[in-house]
Amino acid sequence: MPADLESRLAGLRALDYLPPLADPADLRHTVRHRRRRERLIGAGLLALVVAVAIALAVVPHRPHVTPVRPPTPGLSGPVLLTGHITTDGRPTPDVIVYANLWPNSSAESALPPGGVVTTLTVETATDSAGNYRVVLDPTAVPAMYWEGPDVVNVEVDLSYDRGNAGWNLPITRCGDAWCDDSGATPRLDFDLGQTPTVTQDGDNPQPLPTQ
Repeated sequence: MPADLESRLAGLRALDYLPPLADPADLRHTVRHRRRRERLIGAGLLALVVAVAIALAVVPHRPHVTPVRPPTPGLSGPVLLTGHITTDGRPTPDVIVYANLWPNSSAESALPPGGVVTTLTVETATDSAGNYRVVLDPTAVPAMYWEGPDVVNVEVDLSYDRGNAGWNLPITRCGDAWCDDSGATPRLDFDLGQTPTVTQDGDNPQPLPTQ
């Protein structure tokens, strides 16, 4: 047996890397087999890394709009929406009110199939008397949320201790402020009791969808 092969055999046995072998030919076969397995493992790891890199590259980027800073009750500025929230007539504090501005019809129709609709959301909460005000500067609203020159489509969502409720309405810009059809500040009043209702701009109460 060549000296270098005998030396390699002794070293591998000392490390318990190989079981005792009676024939040097067995050693050559085992070493070749182990080297081939190591090459296959290396190739497999490389293929996995490449596959992960490709998967990350093709994941579509979800569009993101930085939301306007959420206002707090009592903050001065243009009032997008105001109102009063009760439960069976009793004032309801700590109801979270989200006003979600939806993209205009042109922006929505330009989305690809399965595209993500990104709303612009501002929020507030009712005070101890059940009153709320959502404040939003019209000049901070990007063009994609304007339907025509002066209208935004608003989805109002309520989050309270017994569930969620929602209502949709258009709101008009009147100069530097917001207004309803009569020129007054837009208003939604809610009752979240046994028969939930919503009252828009002082009209008759209507059934309020809840979840």
